[in-house]
Amino acid sequence: MPASINRQPLFTAQPILTTAQFDPKKPSTLTDPGMDEYTTIYEDSTTYGSLITKVTVAATGIVGEKVTTKVIYLGIRDSGTGVASLYQSKVMTGINGLTATDVVPYVTFEFGGGLVMNPNTGYRLVIAASTNSATTSEAGDKISVTVEGGTYDGV
Repeated sequence: MPASINRQPLFTAQPILTTAQFDPKKPSTLTDPGMDEYTTIYEDSTTYGSLITKVTVAATGIVGEKVTTKVIYLGIRDSGTGVASLYQSKVMTGINGLTATDVVPYVTFEFGGGLVMNPNTGYRLVIAASTNSATTSEAGDKISVTVEGGTYDGV
């Protein structure tokens, strides 16, 4: 009889919710060996590891400011080489002059079964963008990042 696949859900003990607001780095290259400019948004420092379920990236949402259309790059930084490899990317559609009734532009990276991060390995979840406030001079091009998940550490 063939072995059956364990399809039990993964449960975590402690919730993770981290947030940060910053002007994303704009990498000059996305080819070999990987992204050369990025910002760390999560590094596991737990005892037993963690499970990342969702990363949400939103424009800062300043009324009256322009948000430029950009690609948001989500990567994983290798602890040994320091190189960040592209994991996923999504286009954040811009808006020319945000009003109080507009939906602030955002993208969401969701991980079906979760993204397991090993503890104290130096691997990091990183983010960058194809354009930023430093290159466009638009205050609306800064971003806010929220990382959600849980750790396997007990209470």
